Amino acid sequence: MSQGSQGFRVQTLGGLAVVATTGAAVGQQRRRLALLALLAASSERGMTRDRIVSLLSPESPTDAARHSLHQLLYYLRQQLGDEAFLGTDPLRLNPAVVTSDVSQFEQALDRGELTSAIAIYRGPFLDGFHLNLNTFEEWVASERQRFAMMHSDAIRALAGECEAAGDHPKAVTWWRQLVTLDPLSGGATLGLMRALTAAGDASAALRHARVHSALVQTELGGRPEAEVEAFAARLQLGGRDARSAGGALATSDAATPSADWLQHTRRRNGETPQADVALTRRVNRLALLPLRSGGTESGARLVAEGLTREMISSLARAGVSVIGYRSVAAYTTPNGPLREIARTLDVDAIGTGRLVRDDGRIELQLKVASPRGETLWVHSIGVEAGAVSRLASDAAQALAGWILGSSTQSRTRQIAATPVTSPEAYTNYLLGMREAYRATASTMKRSLDLLEEAIVSDGSFALAHAGLGFALMTAIDYAILPADEAFRRADPAIARALSLDPNLAVAHLAKARLLQLRDWNWTDAEAEYRTAIDLEPNALSYATYGWFLEWYMGRAEEGVAMGERAVQIEPSSAAAHGALAWRLRGADQLARAADEARIALALDPNLIDGHWVLAEVCLRCGQFAEAEQSARRYVDAGGDVPANSTTLGEILARTGRTSEANAYAARLSLLATRDGPSLIALARTEMSLGRHDRALTLLEQAVREHVFTIPFQPYWDPIRSDPRFQAVMRAQGL
Repeated sequence: MSQGSQGFRVQTLGGLAVVATTGAAVGQQRRRLALLALLAASSERGMTRDRIVSLLSPESPTDAARHSLHQLLYYLRQQLGDEAFLGTDPLRLNPAVVTSDVSQFEQALDRGELTSAIAIYRGPFLDGFHLNLNTFEEWVASERQRFAMMHSDAIRALAGECEAAGDHPKAVTWWRQLVTLDPLSGGATLGLMRALTAAGDASAALRHARVHSALVQTELGGRPEAEVEAFAARLQLGGRDARSAGGALATSDAATPSADWLQHTRRRNGETPQADVALTRRVNRLALLPLRSGGTESGARLVAEGLTREMISSLARAGVSVIGYRSVAAYTTPNGPLREIARTLDVDAIGTGRLVRDDGRIELQLKVASPRGETLWVHSIGVEAGAVSRLASDAAQALAGWILGSSTQSRTRQIAATPVTSPEAYTNYLLGMREAYRATASTMKRSLDLLEEAIVSDGSFALAHAGLGFALMTAIDYAILPADEAFRRADPAIARALSLDPNLAVAHLAKARLLQLRDWNWTDAEAEYRTAIDLEPNALSYATYGWFLEWYMGRAEEGVAMGERAVQIEPSSAAAHGALAWRLRGADQLARAADEARIALALDPNLIDGHWVLAEVCLRCGQFAEAEQSARRYVDAGGDVPANSTTLGEILARTGRTSEANAYAARLSLLATRDGPSLIALARTEMSLGRHDRALTLLEQAVREHVFTIPFQPYWDPIRSDPRFQAVMRAQGL
């Protein structure tokens, strides 16, 4: 049936797909997709039938190849509309019916709209798409290089425009993009080093030179280009020659006063904080390492860890660019290599602290140092043991005040401690949130117990109520208790937290998940996610919001942006990299998705989600052996957790192992009688076996049982256009 009244878009940058104007992906056989890609890349010029035949049917006799092309065009007209193509020979897409991202990309470049063009370029041309035809693959490689060069040239031009206008920080942003695209490029590396130096960050330029040198040595077995080495040498000497090459040189670490210059006077005057700001130098990005407890008992160490998390949370609320706890947790030794820590976490200052108990008081001694080890700032604050809940917020407020200056005053209210009358309640809260953030089945159970004990000790402690609401919503993911029970208990806890303190980001995050999972109230859920991020821009909020955008809203590109923000805040977190891998996979940026999944697994080989997303990426690319290997790893690790069972059934079906796929479906059928998400896994397996009616019936059952069907996932493409599937989406408010 003709669909000429509807518009379509061929997406070729970062993958290959056809998307309707409604936003829904349109399922296509691979050779039809390949033909659309050929015509999209040929733009207004079009492509002759002989050229198409030579690329898609190089081994077929001429008549058979032309007949095959005729059939492809026939089926495409049936799906996209009779007017989808213009001309007869050459052929081209009718832009009134079928547009393409590459055409929009080239048109934006022609108009000089470089920023718009760069935004359109989502990744390499036909990334992850293959036909196993040498002629076609050679054409793809040539086109991929052509579009990549156009993209790089646009970024380089924008960087040059910013440099000419004196906007060196923006130039740094563009050069970083170019270096990310080609880390081995000497020209891009030199451009970034010059821009960083001109922006006043010569130390960052030197750090990047070292990273580039190590990468060139590892990948190419050689040395960087001579200009890169020469510029780095000038910076190392103190910048006498760097000003003319890269702009004004900022004060380097070599020029920073050492600790001997400090005039630090400590006072103990009740609970009044005392600090001496040693330098006027400001910190752009801070890593606060885990506080030391000053004791060997495990309880003291766990409280110190909790206070570290609270300080990082308070600093983020104040607007400080601070690394998340998961990425600093490994650095428990204060005498570690600061330079290496700073390079790994990409920070220009490192905070350390020590808790000391003395005659019923607890003192927190803080220090901020440069990567070279010079002291930049010191601070000491003491409170009575019963007032320990004030320690993290007061210390964070002092540190934020130094970093941000007067700009932090407007956010003082957001840094202030949440009132608590019981030290036991605060300690149980810290330990409960520690277990919640570790997020395993056993730790979530302990978290719920500890947070409930905190509420028993102090029923007006807002953070404990917020933490309980968050832990209950997270517990659903680990099948610790039925979803209905989690919703019933979480709702009053979240409401109580927000009535006591409406500025608690974790309470808004928990409410967002409640609205999302229980109510399918997408508008209000998104508003709560945005509120949580505004109050505290941490990795957890960004990563969870990205999950909502991609899986629940189908806005994969926005989800990628949230995932990237989370990784910036948590550069060493396996969970953050794993979440970004999912978002990239949803956006069909499959090569990047695989890279992020492998980074996540390198950081934590036991990360189940890492194996899961890698299986999905390999399956999407048709790499069935690798997909099955990863799928079996996460199924074995996750036992019968249904969320970790969705991929294997499709792999078995698509590799022709029907009896194994049927046996797997039978296993899922047993799980589905007691676990809603197993309905989704079973529906996917049935669909892959060609039993579409059975799959749709299961999805309809899932919606009736209030199980979200994740309808925007690409594996539903074979049934996406079915009216019953569209009805399932409408039933979920989509």
